[in-house]
Amino acid sequence: VQDEVDRLRADLIGANETATEWETKASELSTQLESAKQEMRGQLEDIAGENKQLLAEMESMKSELKRQLEERKAIANDFESKLSHITDEKKSLAAELERTKDHVSHLQREYDVMAEKFTKSEQCKQKSDAAVNDLANQVNILTSHLENAKTTITGLKESLSQKQAYVDRFETTELKLR
Repeated sequence: VQDEVDRLRADLIGANETATEWETKASELSTQLESAKQEMRGQLEDIAGENKQLLAEMESMKSELKRQLEERKAIANDFESKLSHITDEKKSLAAELERTKDHVSHLQREYDVMAEKFTKSEQCKQKSDAAVNDLANQVNILTSHLENAKTTITGLKESLSQKQAYVDRFETTELKLR
């Protein structure tokens, strides 16, 4: 029994030593765990600080993005307004172009009518010129006849004058004879 007690004692001493070792290890592990907890708390606080800083940066970026979005919306609205104005101007110019085309078409028709009238007028002028030339020729012929008639009349006047002088002498002679 003594052996059994010795063995149990030895086992108990061994178990105490093992328990002490375990307690020492547990204490070391507890210290390490506490140190790890402290380190983790520090890291968590650092992470929380970084998160706050990141959240602040994200809020700042969000504000900047909202500002840029508002600027872009304003630019888009301005562009849309200008595009609308340009579209209206384009429609107005298209209508003006149509009116101008109609006016040009009308003027072209008037020009065609005037050109036709001018052609007819030119033809009439040519006929008139031909008639004027014929009349000029006839006038020249008549002038020539008139000159001939004048010459003849002048000759007849001279002859009549001579005959009148002869008649006057004859009457004078007849009066004297009577």
